[in-house]
Amino acid sequence: MNLEYIVNDLDFPLYPGKTWNTTSWWGENVTVAIVDMNTVKMTGEGEFNNVILVNMTNATHAVVAQEWYSPSVKFFVNRTRYQNGAIISTLNLTSHSFGVYIEDIDGPYPYDTDHDGLYDGIYANVTLNASGVINPVDVRLEGSLYKESGGWEPPVDITWVSFEKENLGGGASPYVNVTYTGSLIYGSETDGPYTGWLELREKDEWGPAWDYIEFETDAYNYTDFERPGVVITNVSDFGNDTNNNSKYDYLTLNLTLNVTQPGEYEIRGSLEQVVRYVFREDWYWITGTGRQFNLVNGINHVSLNFNGQEIYNAGRSGEFRYHLEVVNTSSWFNINEKDGELEHTYDYDDFETPNIYFNKSYMKEDGEHDFINGSSYLTINASIIVDSGTFNGGTRIYEIHGGLHNNTNDDWGDFITGIGDRIVLHEGENIVPVNFDLTEIYNYVSSHNYNGSFRIGLGFSDITTPWVEIDNCMYITRNYTIADLPEPPISMEVYADNITDNGSYLTIYINIIVNGSEYANKYYDINSGLHWVDNSSGNEEWRFITGYGEQKFLVNGTNNVTLNFNGMEIHASGHDGPYMVWIGLEDWDTHQMILNRDYQTEAYNYSDFSSPKVSFNQSYMSEDGEHDFINGTEYLTINVSINVSQPGLYRLNGGLNIVDDWGNWMFIEGTGTPELNLTEGEHIVSLNYDQGFIKNALEQYGYSGVLKAFIGVEDAEYWMPIANAEYTT
Repeated sequence: MNLEYIVNDLDFPLYPGKTWNTTSWWGENVTVAIVDMNTVKMTGEGEFNNVILVNMTNATHAVVAQEWYSPSVKFFVNRTRYQNGAIISTLNLTSHSFGVYIEDIDGPYPYDTDHDGLYDGIYANVTLNASGVINPVDVRLEGSLYKESGGWEPPVDITWVSFEKENLGGGASPYVNVTYTGSLIYGSETDGPYTGWLELREKDEWGPAWDYIEFETDAYNYTDFERPGVVITNVSDFGNDTNNNSKYDYLTLNLTLNVTQPGEYEIRGSLEQVVRYVFREDWYWITGTGRQFNLVNGINHVSLNFNGQEIYNAGRSGEFRYHLEVVNTSSWFNINEKDGELEHTYDYDDFETPNIYFNKSYMKEDGEHDFINGSSYLTINASIIVDSGTFNGGTRIYEIHGGLHNNTNDDWGDFITGIGDRIVLHEGENIVPVNFDLTEIYNYVSSHNYNGSFRIGLGFSDITTPWVEIDNCMYITRNYTIADLPEPPISMEVYADNITDNGSYLTIYINIIVNGSEYANKYYDINSGLHWVDNSSGNEEWRFITGYGEQKFLVNGTNNVTLNFNGMEIHASGHDGPYMVWIGLEDWDTHQMILNRDYQTEAYNYSDFSSPKVSFNQSYMSEDGEHDFINGTEYLTINVSINVSQPGLYRLNGGLNIVDDWGNWMFIEGTGTPELNLTEGEHIVSLNYDQGFIKNALEQYGYSGVLKAFIGVEDAEYWMPIANAEYTT
């Protein structure tokens, strides 16, 4: 869809006579006024009633546009631009199908069906609006009920609900009765108020939510709710070695249950690894189990056994947490849940090996199973054991993967190259050759003057579930020098850099040497990035300034290549060199990385390069948290200051990121402006980021903190990047 259709220039709430200044959908700075809160508009979609008329005027107070906004569909139904009183463009939502969205929520309310003075649960009616849907759609409304911690601790999860509605459309506005079971609230042993979070999405999809809503209950005590017939009062754990071979066959949880309603119940449980960070913790699935019990009145003691081989397969160690559910086998409703952390820590190696596993004693024989394999590979012979009877005498296909690093100070150093391949395993011992690309190893060793061993991580998985690793191991090679490695059939030499075209470019000169027909007479993709080095944290961190890429046809022999990095972007960064450059070479047809190199330039001053015709006001952009705000219900807006020295057409774009505990940026949302016809001088331009995507990402990562924006400005006519800046919210 054209960007003009999705730019939102309204400032909520809307009321008669309200005015504000903004950048319009075509990029002009305008004054906006609410003219009529209840009018009628005929469009290509038909007649819309009860719409809001918005006028936009320019510096001469002439009306340059009108917009008709419909609260019922939460969007404009028509946009019209004028010049000298004449219509120059019209945007209608012709044949556009609106999505289903949450219109309202009634509640939450407690309910007591048996009138015993204790609540059976909490319910809320959520009204959905499907009036604009042309083709019927199935939806799912789901989410959690939890108690906020009030600090950095994670919230207390109480329960999760999921409801489906099918065949929505044709003007329907159905409601969903969302119910939270009282016995689960009691079982949480957590007092309110509770927070409900519900997300609406397509029934069988797991992507970003279409819409969401949050609510808070009254401050109930958990004892206000019905007590479940079975309450888990205590959990203890131990490693259970049933065959006395010093390996745990099970991780056993002993449960103490207080039963007031005897009968048949099923108790289900799951184990997850807990990984703690400064501001959050992540949970990683390990395994699950369940069994039925005939429980009697009073105190009952039961055990759940988690399979040791499955714990070994998961390859996770350290702190574990459990989630337990008690299910009534008559109704198959959950009546009690309990979450907690195990008393003891465990290493996956404490448990029974699976039927298929790396031969760990073989893989610990450092330097015994690696060799130079011709001119193409450094090969490691890995040993994988398959127990007799596992395949009933046959074979099976698996996926093996691994990464090769330098072994600096007996630790994981720089990643050099990786491997992923399919293998066929038979019962007994399998010696599997794992081949790492010698070209990438040669280039790393030669460019870093590295002498020593390599540290290799290997894993394998079933091809039907490649994300679930069956087993993993580490192997350390013998020591290698550059003299041990054959010269590869393709290599790269970076030999010089200088300023060219009166400061327009920082040019880097490279030779790509091709020996042999395998790599000759083919197209390659050369891509590269130039960075300034940030040492403020005590570590060397590369900060991107500009990039360069081109397609190149390489022949046998020496191929001369020049990389021209935009001097205006270097000047606009305000950072002096020397600069660090990453250069990569990919096969154009397969997109396979062939080789890459790091390079440090000479020590330049940023003022050596051409001044950009538009630049960011760096002092303004460095004012963290001063120029961002929540813009109504739809956007997080960042106001950006740019200085224009040469009038023209420009375009801004920016990515929004969260920052993890290691300082890494993780992209969550992007946006951009249409073409802006900017005059000379300073301009404040607004970038609007979608609140829905941001909130989903914060929930997904459990993140709370500042966001980092990387913002660029480019020549809209030639699509040429000019300058970029960072901003912290």
